[in-house]
Amino acid sequence: MHFSKGRFSSTLIVLATMLVLFSMPILAGMAIANVASDDVSQSANLSAETIQGLRGHLNDYIKKDAQLRNWKLLETTITVSSQESSGAEVTAIFDIERKFRLNFAKAEEAPAVKGRLAFMKEKSGRLSAKQLRAANKEVEIWQHDIADYIANNQDCFERIKVVGILDSNGKLTPGTIKFYSEGPLGGDYVAISHDKIPTPQAVEKAAYDTISATVKEAEKDKKVSSTATYYRLMARDYANTYTSNTSLACQSGNSTKQDKNYYNLAAYATWYQCNDCANYVSQACNYAGIPRTGGSWTPYLSCWINCDYLTTYMVLNDNWLFATNNNINECVAGYPFELYTPLSGGSRDYYHVMMMVSNDGTTRFYSAHTSDRKQKVWNGATYVQYFKIPSNVY
Repeated sequence: MHFSKGRFSSTLIVLATMLVLFSMPILAGMAIANVASDDVSQSANLSAETIQGLRGHLNDYIKKDAQLRNWKLLETTITVSSQESSGAEVTAIFDIERKFRLNFAKAEEAPAVKGRLAFMKEKSGRLSAKQLRAANKEVEIWQHDIADYIANNQDCFERIKVVGILDSNGKLTPGTIKFYSEGPLGGDYVAISHDKIPTPQAVEKAAYDTISATVKEAEKDKKVSSTATYYRLMARDYANTYTSNTSLACQSGNSTKQDKNYYNLAAYATWYQCNDCANYVSQACNYAGIPRTGGSWTPYLSCWINCDYLTTYMVLNDNWLFATNNNINECVAGYPFELYTPLSGGSRDYYHVMMMVSNDGTTRFYSAHTSDRKQKVWNGATYVQYFKIPSNVY
């Protein structure tokens, strides 16, 4: 979440961004290991049998989940975060950490690469020099990242709520089990199911369509200054280094999670309680090569710590470019993305920014502050926008 923001139209945001130079900021491993937690007494609402039953359903769910994502699971750790009951309905929230590798022999077998290569085979001879550069860059990025996910162990985190109904004998009723994944703000949960995971065929088609759109937009892309080289994997690594999967509330009674002990306090002593997301993403982008202006985009002015101002500044200064189709599935590691509320007249109220840290075409992970999350599985949102650097990306 950004720090202290009102409802601005796009015009006012631009004006405020221009004025920010003269004002203070608006404050604003190859065997699967299922490690079970024996500590289920933290909330003695549910019996050990019920907890183990819910855990068993979850374990089955995440094993199939890994198969559909084409992961080779190396290790799975499941711990109980909380539990409660309401009448016959029982709920347990579990923290799941998984270590895996993407289960392809080589990057070219992954649907996200296959679709792009199919496009290049069909169309590359008809592309302009600028379009060909853009298409080759996209293929290069995806081949590199997928090869990394195949060759090296990957880690991810997910917090899942499992809900079921007990029968008159206190047994879990078959067919009543439902699963919900924690959303990016902390405390919010969205329903999840296996049918929401795209098929390989769908991913391959999406990859083909994506590079086709890249080629069409290439002529409109703005040229970034040659001094503004963006090393996206440095942004990813920074984001993963300075956050955590904490269960600590940012303040009493608040569902937002935060633990400043993982923050880069040596370089950035100022942090924002319950509202550090833009500050964190700005740090990562600066570390990856986007230069500070010495004026508007510098710690801790509005364009650095506020989602709306950060968005406007980056677009106006040609460092970031809006993706025209809002397709978060295209967002690669090291690119920021935001949640927003649509406003009248087509403007947007941005309220939370995160860093994409992994994308294999089927599954995406993000890292963020407030709520603090590290390599968390992304399960979608209604209104989300990502940014890409139009050139000079490595």
